[in-house]
Amino acid sequence: SISPGTGDAPTVPLDARFGESVRLLGYSLDAADARPGGHLNVALFWETDAPLDESYAVFVHLVGAGDAPPLAQHDGPPGGGANFTNTWTPGQISASFPPRIRN
Repeated sequence: SISPGTGDAPTVPLDARFGESVRLLGYSLDAADARPGGHLNVALFWETDAPLDESYAVFVHLVGAGDAPPLAQHDGPPGGGANFTNTWTPGQISASFPPRIRN
């Protein structure tokens, strides 16, 4: 399963741009309990350059080898609905912790 992540800065920096305004700055994983039936803590770190008129969804998929379906996934608003993108302040980093899901 995937549960809320920890940390206040990404341990894996990225600069992935989505559209004209949204950037994924990176992510953090806490794999201390990562085993079948365990938890993988995930945190995504976002920034917007401009106000967003819409609330977008994000997805996290835990994939295995080959073309098999995801082992676990979460698709929905950032923070499980507690951090809608249309409330993000430009220039402020927003952390998103997907809610727990079971594989």
